[in-house]
Amino acid sequence: MAMAYGGLRRSYLVVAPIGVAGPLPLIIDLSGRAVSASYEAARMDWQAVTTRAVIVFPSDVGLTWDAGNCCGSSAENHVDDIGFLEAVTARVLATVSVADPARVYLAGYSNGGKMALDLACQDPDGWKAVAVYGATATAACPDFPATSLQVGASTGDPELTMGPGSAPHSIHGFPEPTVDDQVTIARRAADCSPQDSTSTAGALTTTTWSCAAGRQVALAVYSGGSHSWPQPSGETPGATATMWQFFVSQGA
Repeated sequence: MAMAYGGLRRSYLVVAPIGVAGPLPLIIDLSGRAVSASYEAARMDWQAVTTRAVIVFPSDVGLTWDAGNCCGSSAENHVDDIGFLEAVTARVLATVSVADPARVYLAGYSNGGKMALDLACQDPDGWKAVAVYGATATAACPDFPATSLQVGASTGDPELTMGPGSAPHSIHGFPEPTVDDQVTIARRAADCSPQDSTSTAGALTTTTWSCAAGRQVALAVYSGGSHSWPQPSGETPGATATMWQFFVSQGA
């Protein structure tokens, strides 16, 4: 679907199940850098883990998102991706009759994950829950909101620092939080219990904290791996299924 926003010709892809009655949860999925919306739809393969959600893949400008200090031409040109993504979400809710405005979720990978964290900071009321993989924030957020957030990462990812006590990566002079610090920020903002629950499935270990107002914060860590999107393998679920289960825990 094409739309004009901010003086630019922009677009988004909608994938909705056929013959499934609504209301259905709406997932806004933000791609990694240098890929198209259609490529991201194939890579994420949400249909393999759920047939009861509307998935939207917005297209970025120049194959990058303006996530503050990252990445590429969109950040350099200060593209208004925050406004665009809010406009896409509103348009889908107005035009896709089965999409549920009370259950809107935000997912992002790599550059798209950084964008999702910035969007969650600037528009916290727009999302029932947020899940990112391979990303921590690259934009300042002095008052991170109380948000249900899952942060996914692989221990072998050269673009992230796990922590604690490790030196964070820096991008254009901005120190990115470590993965552990990003989770700590979210836990503090959401007023989470210090007690956690941990589960293991193959190479994936998920730690979850229960928080005020029914929110949750989760850390999903793959042992080994890289910056690439985790696909299912043996007993290890892929990152798409991991995100979906988190969204289910938050009403999807």
